Amino acid sequence: MSSNTGYELARRGEFPVSVIRAGRQYRVSVAAILAVLDAPVEPAPRPPPDTGT
Repeated sequence: MSSNTGYELARRGEFPVSVIRAGRQYRVSVAAILAVLDAPVEPAPRPPPDTGT
């Protein structure tokens, strides 16, 4: 899908996943896209613990 098509679908409310409008920008959850693609959603890696040394 081209970016023009994606923006047009978002404007019409027809994007395949929910779209959040933040001012003039559109935001889409990566997890929502992966769910539509039936791809596994892996949690983000955790930073190493702070040992204080």
